[in-house]
Amino acid sequence: MSLGMMAPDRPTAIDRLGQEPLVVGLGRLLDDPCTALPLTIGIGGRWGAGKSSLMLQLAEYLTSPARSSESRRWFPVRFEAWRYQGRETVWVGLARAIYEQCQGHRLRERVWFRVRLEVRRRGFVRSAAAVFVLLIGFGLAVSVAGKQFAGDRDLIVDAGFAAAALSALTAAISYLGIVGQPFSRALHRSGPAKAFEDFLGVTHQAERDLNCLFRTITPAGQRQAIVVLLDDLDRCLPSTITETLATITEVFAKHDDRAVAFVLGVDLDIVASAVSNSLRDISTELATLDPRRSAQLSEQYLEKIFQLSVTVSGRPQFNLDRLLFGLQDADGMVLRGVGGTATTSTTYDVDLVSSWAARIIAAEPSNPVEATLSGLFATGHVSEQDRNAMQRALRGVRAALLSVNSSDVREAELRALRPLSLTPRAIKRFDNAFRLQLQVANSSPNSQLGYSLPELTALAKWVAARMFFPRLVRVLDREPGILGELEDLATEQENFNLVTRLQELLPGTPPEVAAEAAGLLRSHTLESRITRLPLDSFLSTT
Repeated sequence: MSLGMMAPDRPTAIDRLGQEPLVVGLGRLLDDPCTALPLTIGIGGRWGAGKSSLMLQLAEYLTSPARSSESRRWFPVRFEAWRYQGRETVWVGLARAIYEQCQGHRLRERVWFRVRLEVRRRGFVRSAAAVFVLLIGFGLAVSVAGKQFAGDRDLIVDAGFAAAALSALTAAISYLGIVGQPFSRALHRSGPAKAFEDFLGVTHQAERDLNCLFRTITPAGQRQAIVVLLDDLDRCLPSTITETLATITEVFAKHDDRAVAFVLGVDLDIVASAVSNSLRDISTELATLDPRRSAQLSEQYLEKIFQLSVTVSGRPQFNLDRLLFGLQDADGMVLRGVGGTATTSTTYDVDLVSSWAARIIAAEPSNPVEATLSGLFATGHVSEQDRNAMQRALRGVRAALLSVNSSDVREAELRALRPLSLTPRAIKRFDNAFRLQLQVANSSPNSQLGYSLPELTALAKWVAARMFFPRLVRVLDREPGILGELEDLATEQENFNLVTRLQELLPGTPPEVAAEAAGLLRSHTLESRITRLPLDSFLSTT
């Protein structure tokens, strides 16, 4: 390394912050056939925490050639909302980005894509008429060329035929999208440059054009989907932030038949502040009716936007050397990626991993604990390569067992949620967050989580606490020893001491909120203490 070298501050495909388990967890959730689209995911963190790099690595994971043929085929679209401040409406810019970035790279792919899209937009009859005009123009052109070749020249007549042929060919080719960008021109006409407060700008014809666009890119019945990576939204003006969020929910993600996932890299505090600024008048009126709800208005608005939120801490405790120097592990291998190299510490033989997976599945494990035991018993005295392959196979089998059909996962969720009074939306967001945390823990090579029902319950309680009691979690993050004290109080027969201590730690907290937090901590405390979880061995996603 040169002493005079300077490092650029740009997103990288190299995992230098140890975020690979989170990338894999998000990728598996998006690929799961039970994951319903459209879906919006928020990757939160302060500026410089590594959100952009994480999104780049996720895009590479979803489009890797080495992925299983059963996985969804993803079309990645990068969109920068800040480019549309004070110009055309955001939804037009986003539609144009999807249109331009999903056409393919080769000329033949792009032409065929435009033709299919225009046929959908125009309808069969109009498209057939355009083909008929195209054939007429081609016939006239052949006729003129034939007369010229035969020496039967009539300058005026030939000029007329040539002009007619050229006009017919030009009109038909442009109409069908063989050349030109008719869809892009239609978007420009559909989206006048008006302020968001006046008009979102989506006409019925524009809505129909968008439906045609999505059906062309992601035909029904095929495992194809679009993933829109929207970065730096928190650097926009408050009005642009609000317009972009409304564009996602009210224009693009409003229809259940649109196979699209939005991944937003944002500083959630800044976005919440922008939303609060936009909803100031409503919040003022609501304060006279329900002050508590008025104070939470922006947070509730964002809960409607994001079905899943992930926090990136940006603290690379375990990968400081790789961050500073780009070093690879001593026994590592280098995998070529877009814009750089990605480093992994272990090589894997795909066939060997598949062989170990078959051996583990043959034992017919019914839960992750049985799968883990099957893998450990099967290894015995084997080589390091076999042991690494077994661990990778085991993570794949556990991921399947931790799916929506896992009875232990459902029971753990119920144990955490029963003490809480939550809306249906909050319950769905918890389910998403808990399953992502399980996938991330399972994807972490050094994870010490045992996946027994008591441990799953403790992890569910931890995720619920971080989601629904953020003030308490901030106290616990500052003073970790307090959690053990609270769990000791939770084992007492009476609830009084625990509630009193929570109110001391969180002054001004309504009694019902303190009581719910106490109920969460008391749920199966003797067997499912949060303090027994090996939280340091895997990434926390909330």
